[in-house]
Amino acid sequence: MRLSVPWTALVFLLVQGVLPASPVKKIGNSMGRFANATLVRLSEFLSAGYKKGVRPVKDWRDSTSVAIDLMIYSILNVDEKNQVLTTYIWYRQAWTDEFMVWNPEDFDEVKQVSIPTANVWVPDILINEFVDVGKSPDIPYVYVTHEGLVSNYKPIQVVTACTLNIYNFPFDVQNCSLTFQSWLHTIKDINITLMRSPQELKEDHSLFMNQGEWELLHVLSAYKSFSLDNDDYYAEMKFHVSSLIINLFYSTYSPDFV
Repeated sequence: MRLSVPWTALVFLLVQGVLPASPVKKIGNSMGRFANATLVRLSEFLSAGYKKGVRPVKDWRDSTSVAIDLMIYSILNVDEKNQVLTTYIWYRQAWTDEFMVWNPEDFDEVKQVSIPTANVWVPDILINEFVDVGKSPDIPYVYVTHEGLVSNYKPIQVVTACTLNIYNFPFDVQNCSLTFQSWLHTIKDINITLMRSPQELKEDHSLFMNQGEWELLHVLSAYKSFSLDNDDYYAEMKFHVSSLIINLFYSTYSPDFV
């Protein structure tokens, strides 16, 4: 079948690009979907060239100061036989990331954003007395302000070794320590400070759930720098948790022959 002259001319013009082809709608055009999404633009701005494996300072000689805090939420179990204490704590840590900075005027006045924890640098601060991971919920996000302040707050079920004294049974005052320090970095790279004053920390029982069997007395804190070889120094923050363990059976029932 032969094409008529007008159709032949039309095909020729389309091939040569003289006439525009019919518009084709692109499905799943991400640029179109997120063109005006401020949080997406901000996320792309912050992630561009970011290296989460590198300590976030512009001058490598500057130490990263990590402020930490804990609040005792509950004492779950006291195992005198195995000398193990299980507590549920609310742990907070914050530091400055010099590469997570932006001008709010460029992003619709957004001054704070949540970012996946897996996408940012996080200090390797651990608890020395850990004997078991416990059952802690995963909190996948951190908050970041436009000035680079990163806040990482999470609940932790802490199973720790603790020297338990039962000589004053049934009223036992137990003193257990939770020592926080960087697993690898020296004080030149990571230093540890308190987020609140020692007095505020000591007197704060706001989150503690008294289950009747034990009572939180106070939480003391102590900072120390130490060296393993008199060369490299490490920072540690030790929290002393003092609790009164009350045996309910003996406190409510006293035999006549005692």
